[in-house]
Amino acid sequence: MKRATARKPVGCIAGLATGVVLTILGQVALVHAAVPRSDDAKTVVGPRVPIRVYAFPLGDVRLLDGPFKDAMQRDADYLLRLEPDRLLHRYRLYAGLKPKGDIYGGWETMGISGHSLGHYLSACSMTYASTGDDRFRDRVAYIVEELATCQKANGNGYVGGVQDGKRVFAEVAAGDIRSKGFDLNGIWVPWYTQHKLFAGLFDAHRYCGNAKALAVARKLGDWACDVTATLTEEQFQTMLACEHGGMNESLTELYALTGDEKYLELSRRFHHKAVLDPMKRLESQGYEVTWLPVDGKGHIDLQQLEQAITDKTILASLMAANNEIGTLHPIAEIGAIAKEKGVLFHTDATQAAGKIPLDVVEQKVDLLSLSAHKFYGPKGVGILYARRGVPFLPTQTGGSHERKRRAGTENVAYIVGLATALRLAYEELEESNVRITRLRDKLISGVLERIPDSQLSGHPTQRLPNNASFLFKYIEGESILLNLDLMGVAASSGSACTSGSLEPSHVLTAMGFAHEVAHGSLRLSLGKDNTDQDIDHVLEILPGIIEKLRKMSPLYSG
Repeated sequence: MKRATARKPVGCIAGLATGVVLTILGQVALVHAAVPRSDDAKTVVGPRVPIRVYAFPLGDVRLLDGPFKDAMQRDADYLLRLEPDRLLHRYRLYAGLKPKGDIYGGWETMGISGHSLGHYLSACSMTYASTGDDRFRDRVAYIVEELATCQKANGNGYVGGVQDGKRVFAEVAAGDIRSKGFDLNGIWVPWYTQHKLFAGLFDAHRYCGNAKALAVARKLGDWACDVTATLTEEQFQTMLACEHGGMNESLTELYALTGDEKYLELSRRFHHKAVLDPMKRLESQGYEVTWLPVDGKGHIDLQQLEQAITDKTILASLMAANNEIGTLHPIAEIGAIAKEKGVLFHTDATQAAGKIPLDVVEQKVDLLSLSAHKFYGPKGVGILYARRGVPFLPTQTGGSHERKRRAGTENVAYIVGLATALRLAYEELEESNVRITRLRDKLISGVLERIPDSQLSGHPTQRLPNNASFLFKYIEGESILLNLDLMGVAASSGSACTSGSLEPSHVLTAMGFAHEVAHGSLRLSLGKDNTDQDIDHVLEILPGIIEKLRKMSPLYSG
């Protein structure tokens, strides 16, 4: 449980079954994202809070003979088989220089090209630190020198292998920003690729002592400052709608390595306001917010909830059902705890409405929110239930609409559409849930039986009837999505709110899954139109997709 210092005699509990705030607070507290070391002379700005446990430096640890050392040797052999000049192909090409090697296939020929070099630079740097093999240090030095050459040729600090990156970033700098959810001005997540390059340069500096790597990263950071300098907050948020994972971490790390405050200031702008902002806003106003952790199934500990509520607590808030993993929460029990403790209880029932019974009286709910499109109502309209007598501060004033809770003319057609859709959903609930639960269970059992090294995420039984979410080892979820999309299957690798982000799900990492495992997530949601034939189609194509991707993965020894 993480606490912030209170500046007002009030508090708030937020058990959102995500834990993402732990990551956010961790970054602020440590100043930088790298694991702190007691002998880290390269970090100019150190931790802002006392560090209780330090990591061993990679160079101080050597593996003994056994499966781990064997796996590391296999990784090292694979890294040495890759050709740096082929990974540098588009970096040189887009800098106006002649490439020295043929381009690799796969993503390197697509809109996300260039990010593999960042991964490779990190891998070689860490392998050198772990083994002392000079071949990896030499490769790192060669790549950094090539990047410096490309950066000099570009003339403005930019260096990148993003397809058409110069055009895109020039348009962004001019305030021309467009996104359909996964692209920025027609190009896949270019800031994501840049943050991978930053990470590789930082690792080259930290693990190989390569000073030029930090110099290249610093010029790249200056360029990022220039590109975004004139953007309004609205323009910045529009840009982040398609990607908001990594650049804030990279810029914070650059600040820690240089002490230059401008990188820290820019890192703060790379924060998408859709990420738990209601609670963060309360914190910024002086309220104390307590974030409760979750277990491996996504549940909070009810005893911990009771202990977290103090005489200063005014509100407890929890999702009725998690949107990514489908876990259902004991709303009635939580409502009883809140009532006994004398605090208000809010539940986000967006995923639960129309799928499970909801009774605000029986479940002792004071505030409940939901959205119509989750039960086939019109998009853009929702409900906030407020028990009579609950104090309410309107976000919009100037009119008496909605009993003075939200000024503005009501959209009657949408409200009627919502009410009708909700009525139909509950009239058909029992019959629909029997059918969809059968399809869900068929899908879950089929996937787990057919695909090795797969597992169900979320609670096995206490879950939404339409949710099937999985983790597949050794591969990344976005690769699965692309292959499924080509076969006519729409899926997600996490929340629809974060489907443009290539960072692992904060829900899964809060549940204790390692980043490399959380990256292999897949969510399949069923609806009223799905049939047995749809399930059969997925079960026919998904095992082959997973097998194909694993054969391409350096993590898989299969």
